[in-house]
Amino acid sequence: YQSADQEPKGEGQSLSPEAAMLFRSILSRPGGIAMVLRVMHQTHVLWKIIPGFSRIHRLVQENRSHAYTVDEHTFRAVEEAESLREDRGLLGEVYAEIHRKDILHLALLLHDIGKGYEGDHCKIGADMAEAAAIRLGYNEEERELLLFLVRRHLIFSEVALYRDFSNEPVLLQFAKEVAKPEILKKLFVLTCADIRAVGPGTWSSWKGELLFKLYEEVLTVLAGEVPDPEHKKVEAVLAKLHREVKGKYPEAWLDDVLPALTPRYLLLTPYEKIVTDIAFLFHLLIDPIRIEGRYLSDSGMTEYTLYTMDQPGLFSKMTGVLAAKGLQIMSARVFTHANGMVVDAFCVFDPDYTGTVPPERIADVAQDVKNVLTAKETVKALFQKGERYRQQKDRRFPLPPVKIELDNDSSHTFTIIDIFAGDRRGLLYVIAKTLFMLGLSVHSAKISTQLDQIVDVFYVLGPDQQKVTDPEKMLLVKETLTEQMELFLTTTPAQYP
Repeated sequence: YQSADQEPKGEGQSLSPEAAMLFRSILSRPGGIAMVLRVMHQTHVLWKIIPGFSRIHRLVQENRSHAYTVDEHTFRAVEEAESLREDRGLLGEVYAEIHRKDILHLALLLHDIGKGYEGDHCKIGADMAEAAAIRLGYNEEERELLLFLVRRHLIFSEVALYRDFSNEPVLLQFAKEVAKPEILKKLFVLTCADIRAVGPGTWSSWKGELLFKLYEEVLTVLAGEVPDPEHKKVEAVLAKLHREVKGKYPEAWLDDVLPALTPRYLLLTPYEKIVTDIAFLFHLLIDPIRIEGRYLSDSGMTEYTLYTMDQPGLFSKMTGVLAAKGLQIMSARVFTHANGMVVDAFCVFDPDYTGTVPPERIADVAQDVKNVLTAKETVKALFQKGERYRQQKDRRFPLPPVKIELDNDSSHTFTIIDIFAGDRRGLLYVIAKTLFMLGLSVHSAKISTQLDQIVDVFYVLGPDQQKVTDPEKMLLVKETLTEQMELFLTTTPAQYP
């Protein structure tokens, strides 16, 4: 890596107005922009226009979730945006409405140009984008927009994927930062194109749902409309739900269950999934533990959903079983409702199968979950039975350091714990077990695993069912989690669990 003040050779060379206008014209006409940019890159012409681009030529991504080099990822991101001309959904509509598409496409071209330097690539990239914008003759207002898109190109996905933004302070903070509907549209398309260009399987339906929902929520705020209060949104979902399921279940049971569903669950879960969940929650009257599995063809993952009544350590037990069975947990959404009913959904990769996971495999995992939850089996015993899953090869590359942050500002009700670390099968179980040991109850979680790295977000309450605000307790949480995670990540697999 080089320092940020070591600018690429040629940064100070001038660019004729005619060349600048021609390049801006190319960026304005979707349909072949990425193809032209590739040719310009291969012939080094692009380096003359944007000298900093020579630094990312065949540059391998530090983040191994990326399947492509930085330059190739950039061109694919531009291609993803251009392809939206044929999209008949919301994303295509938004792209069609965007004015000054040249600025959007230039932001996509420059969003990762700061990689390969020491420091924050977003900030470094914004500085380099400003120099490029001046060379290309953009005025001050246009430059400010470009700089914002490059400097903050991660914020949309951070809020959508790692925060429960329904009626949370973070929603209004995000809307305030974006400021204008036109900027929101460009940032929305840039984010979706960026994610799709990372590699196979990085885009999924649940990511799309969260991104689309955040877009619509923020657009309402920026349009000057007063968003419905949370309770009105919840009431609308409940009313629709009651109409749909009325007559299918006993009225007394519905009167007990529907009001107990948490607002976060109702506002963040797709409506069709809620209807399905209601059916399985009703079956708890017969079977107190229900595990349903389904293969998700769009992502190649299998989703396991646990329906039961809450019990101590439930989250850690579930993650422990999945890890012991050799499953890699890629995401999780957990909800504990007011009446104690639990709906926890985990999306996993199953290394034993390519394509659809057979019913007998799902049944086997479900049975082991039941056995652990009913104390017929232990997680430790399952790990011992699945010894082969622990025989992992020594890593040939350094893991990123464990980073833990506690946030009491982004949620009215919960303390949010953000965890960044390298990944290893069973790590989520270690985290969940440590949270339980600390007396913290997990009320919601967003788990994101990208190849060898994790970004896990937990909404928790302390033993008194209040936020964790005591400085000493907060420090204890950070230190204990860091210690347990680092011990797990640096010790031979045979010593765990």
